[in-house]
Amino acid sequence: MAMESGMMQKKLTLTKAIAASLALICATPVVAETKTSTYNVYLRGIKAGQLKYAYAQSGSNYSASGILQSTGIVGALAKYKFTASSSGKIVKGKHAPQSYQEDSNTGRRESQKSISYSNGIPRVTERKLPKSHWADPKKQKGTVDPMTAIALVLNDASAKSVCNSKIDLFDGARRVTITLSNPKKSGSMLKCSGLYKRVDGFSKREMSEGTQFPFALNYALKGDTYRVSDMEISTLRGRARFVRQ
Repeated sequence: MAMESGMMQKKLTLTKAIAASLALICATPVVAETKTSTYNVYLRGIKAGQLKYAYAQSGSNYSASGILQSTGIVGALAKYKFTASSSGKIVKGKHAPQSYQEDSNTGRRESQKSISYSNGIPRVTERKLPKSHWADPKKQKGTVDPMTAIALVLNDASAKSVCNSKIDLFDGARRVTITLSNPKKSGSMLKCSGLYKRVDGFSKREMSEGTQFPFALNYALKGDTYRVSDMEISTLRGRARFVRQ
């Protein structure tokens, strides 16, 4: 049981990072027209958790927030809860976060982190002392926070923008690049190839385990908009799948 619990916590940590990792019941956004989504999370075919998030945009302002947590039998073995919120501006079609806040609880440890931005450069506040291999925040200008990255990956997309994006993510310690490309249509469905790439801030052991992790997004056409129906992620310990309710 202890081994299974440890493995589950590691899997959920990677899931958080991509979409990496990246969490969600929504604090009320400060902008209008909120869109909410719920995904069931499966690890090796077993339902392990649930992801809820909300995104709102009004003019040049945006906000995103939500929660990722373990559920069911898995939740009884490995309790995990990650909440996050972010807000910022949309400048020339690109998201520029202004503030980010996260709280995580693994059942054994609780932690909080906040990131503020000045001229696109993140400033990180948390209790943990930075490790020597972590990426320097001063060199992360133009990156987005984990919650903004989650929204950019899972938000609805137009036919012009679907499967055509590159996201530079900095979580306060690690930098990754997420790319979406290669759209393949099949009737009203569309499949998009994704890649999560470790760039900076990871230990030598982590980099030796792998630097690139492919994933796939499946979209369903709703009117003139493509909406994510499910996402499959390759991890070091098998495949994870997010299925939209």
